[in-house]
Amino acid sequence: RLGKGTGPLGLGGMAPVSHRGAMRVLRPLLETSRAAIMATVEAHDLKVTEDPSNTDLTFQRNRLRAAADDLAGLGLTNQGISRTAQQQGQANRLLERQLANLAAMAVSIDGLGCGYVHYPVFHAAGDGLLRETLIGRLISTIGGHHYPIKRQLREHAAQWIAQPFEALKPITLGRCLLSPSVRDGRQDVTVVRETVTVDALELKLTDENDFLRWDNRFSLSVGPFEAGEDAKILPADQAVWSMLKEDLPDRLAGLPARLRCSLPSLYRRGDPIAVLAPGYLDAQPAATGWAVSFSPPLPMLRSY
Repeated sequence: RLGKGTGPLGLGGMAPVSHRGAMRVLRPLLETSRAAIMATVEAHDLKVTEDPSNTDLTFQRNRLRAAADDLAGLGLTNQGISRTAQQQGQANRLLERQLANLAAMAVSIDGLGCGYVHYPVFHAAGDGLLRETLIGRLISTIGGHHYPIKRQLREHAAQWIAQPFEALKPITLGRCLLSPSVRDGRQDVTVVRETVTVDALELKLTDENDFLRWDNRFSLSVGPFEAGEDAKILPADQAVWSMLKEDLPDRLAGLPARLRCSLPSLYRRGDPIAVLAPGYLDAQPAATGWAVSFSPPLPMLRSY
């Protein structure tokens, strides 16, 4: 990571506690040496499974391990690198608190998967690293990415939003559309999923209550269906809204087109019958029994 010019958040090593959606991942042995682990294994006669990738020299981490003695001779010992990572981890926790404070003042995400940046407050934040990191996190979350977007995209987004509000023009970055908007006199930048690349997931439902993920952003609990009946979940494009508009709640039908078309819709027998929008299912009889939530794999804020 250092060789790739990774920023401070990437140099803190693995976190002892992290989150993957609703799952918490604990790594209690990060500071335990391999020798201590193997001694414990032998003392308790435990069965060991070796990951074959740990000896594959096509991976850079293994080439670095093989060069550990040479690096130690230059002063780059495992212990020294570990101490640096621990210190950087402490700095990261401070940065996370600062990110949380800025997000509380300037950024929000609604249940439909749309992000809003209060431009004057965000623009006034004095620290460029904070702004760059937070806008990158927001894009990663709204875009449904498995991993944070690349540094070049973060920098591009930060440079774009640093312009005067009147100079902002809609732009696509990291599978998202960023555009200026004025709501009740408030200057915002909205961040929504770019509809051109939204996933089209075809379903063949045989059992009730199947749990699905759509476009890596929405979790869906499937409602009742007839056994063997085919169904599709597709982006709610303009044709869907035209066909269903009269049967949809006014607030849902009145959403901006760029947000409406990033939502999933339910098809049966070739026709759309419902828009699977969190918070609006009860008003659509065809969606009875369904549950939908916006749950991307990367939260905008991390535990610290």
